[in-house]
Amino acid sequence: MVDEFYQTSINEWEWETDNTMFSNSFSYFNGRAFDKSIVQPIDAFHKYISPDIIELITNQTNIYGKQRFVEQGKNGTDWKHIDRTQIYTFIGILIIMGFHKLPIIRDYWSADRNFSTDNKLYKVHEFLDILKRNFQKNYSPGSCLSIDEAMIKFKGRSSIKQYQPLKPTKRGYKVWVLAESTTGYVYNFEIYTGKKTERTIALGEHVVMSLIDGINLKNRQIFFDNYFTSLSLLYNLRQKRIGATGTIRSDRKNFPVELKKDEHLERGEYLYMTCNGIAVVRWMDKKSVYVPSNYFDPEISEEVRRGNKDGTKVRIACPSAVVQYNKYMGGVDLCDQRIKYYTIDRKSKRNWIRIFFHFLGMSLINSFIYYKSLSSDNISTVEYISSISTALIGDSFSRKRVGRPIALSQQKKMRIANSVSETKNSEKPELLAHMPNVISTRRRCAYCSIRKKRRKEQM
Repeated sequence: MVDEFYQTSINEWEWETDNTMFSNSFSYFNGRAFDKSIVQPIDAFHKYISPDIIELITNQTNIYGKQRFVEQGKNGTDWKHIDRTQIYTFIGILIIMGFHKLPIIRDYWSADRNFSTDNKLYKVHEFLDILKRNFQKNYSPGSCLSIDEAMIKFKGRSSIKQYQPLKPTKRGYKVWVLAESTTGYVYNFEIYTGKKTERTIALGEHVVMSLIDGINLKNRQIFFDNYFTSLSLLYNLRQKRIGATGTIRSDRKNFPVELKKDEHLERGEYLYMTCNGIAVVRWMDKKSVYVPSNYFDPEISEEVRRGNKDGTKVRIACPSAVVQYNKYMGGVDLCDQRIKYYTIDRKSKRNWIRIFFHFLGMSLINSFIYYKSLSSDNISTVEYISSISTALIGDSFSRKRVGRPIALSQQKKMRIANSVSETKNSEKPELLAHMPNVISTRRRCAYCSIRKKRRKEQM
């Protein structure tokens, strides 16, 4: 499929200093949501974690549960069926774990409320396919997008685990991501599962072409780093009327020899060569920076601030392509940053569960961006995800706990017994069956505190 993008090829690269084929202006526009009928944050969330995803999770959970019963020598019909409400509650609890931190996982269920096949992704393949469709059908990206790699942390055993020594997350799953530069909205993604025998082009080019396959990005700008950039890639994107800018290594195929020469440049000076609608700029900052573009005019430059060794700031000339690259390259990093603010990721020995948690967090951020594009409500990220978790869990807090009783200290047992007896005939909720209320002053919880009861006993 990707090789179809390479029907147009070019073998002759005659470099010159002609800039007549490039644009000297750029029309910027923001991304927009398609459906404008959103009223509440939960409505935006359901656009991404849609009912068919919940139905898939519910069905697969019940299938897995019955299989485990049979493997343990039990009757599969004894498995208690899981319904959609329980799955929604589970997801809501995961979201709460992202912003309400407790020491250990067990504390979230404490009575004290204060506290393979050929397809290596077969466990989550269908979930990811539905999610990808939801990302693309609900939102139209803005004029600038970036392509980069992200890492899902995982240290267990997996044939697709990667080691990236220079990344903050060194071990885990590598994900190629196409994201909107200004908001971090993820429009497409692909988990790297190893080298594919049918690939006939360089990996970086293959990734870019795979991520834009089937997506109309005409008259938009894509930014990527030197891992992906090649001159043939920029040429093919230009043929499709897609602007592309990135950094490049000087040892790439067809790189202009004139720019490789060890010609001395002062800081802020630059040279460029053009060929076949591609301009390669060599700009001198502290060292030479090579930036090719199939859109920006290499003659146009702007002033940027740079620091000296003594801490002073100076203004130097900088080509427009370099300025735009620095401004719009960070979309994927912005998405990762937002996910990690209130991460719902949890340790697991099952290698696929970390993938599920990561993309659940990504869906939450995408739905937040979607909601903000439609609503004038000045809501923060934590307020939004708190609203989502409350709506998903609903009345499940008042359910009777199922399972083995939790070991409680004598103090906790006394507090529960006293509180339940005092509130049994009142309209107040029983102990621990309440959500915190925001008040203007700081004080002890009226339901949880035992300070007042102790004073009465002493009197």
